[in-house]
Amino acid sequence: MKIGIIIQARTGSQRLPKKILKPFYGSDNILDIQIKNLKQLTLPIIIATTEKREDLEIVKIAKKHHLAYFAGSEHDVLSRFINAAKENKLTHIIRICSDNPFLMIDFVKEIIDKSDINDDYTSHFINDEPSITTHWGIFCEFVSLNALLKIQALTTDPFYKEHVTNYIYSHPESFSIKRIKVNDTLTNTKHIRLTVDTKDDFLEMKKLYQNYFNNFDRLKVESLVKIIDSDFIIKMKESIEKNSKK
Repeated sequence: MKIGIIIQARTGSQRLPKKILKPFYGSDNILDIQIKNLKQLTLPIIIATTEKREDLEIVKIAKKHHLAYFAGSEHDVLSRFINAAKENKLTHIIRICSDNPFLMIDFVKEIIDKSDINDDYTSHFINDEPSITTHWGIFCEFVSLNALLKIQALTTDPFYKEHVTNYIYSHPESFSIKRIKVNDTLTNTKHIRLTVDTKDDFLEMKKLYQNYFNNFDRLKVESLVKIIDSDFIIKMKESIEKNSKK
């Protein structure tokens, strides 16, 4: 089993173009922050971007951090992951979405430690839902290349080509899925949103990060929950209503 991290990144967000390249904390953008945190794991890191000219900026960041990169289809993200994995000889992938500045490395480590060669898919589950369907923005996914190839063979639906792992947890009978239960702190917290989709998201998350996370890499998720005040909760609820991932 050869595991590598693939970060899904592009500049062409409709709601906030170039959101992952805007200054977020000091001189670092969100992609810089993710890369620096993920390098703690000493796994291969590949930036999977698109062939569009605008995304040459993503390639420049990969080169700045001395990382491999792959440029593929903008909308067929499934094929982008498959080809990035093949090119880098990966059998299993840690999938990261690049618009999550609060990605928790401890959760990434847990996914790696608890997954094995026989697993098609491993994820943290919250109230029986895979973490990717929530708005937390602190989790990753583990998926085998074979599982992605199986999806590619089973469906041509554009939805499943864009949303890489959705077919797996929509058809659990066809895959070997490992569920990692999260603690009660997360299970009982429904209105946290730490992903970045819009300008308002970006400004709120930037403020939260800058105000509270000078020592972010030493904090645990329980601490994160405690320091998100009621004003942030109200704004997060509004954002969840506008930006549901389901």
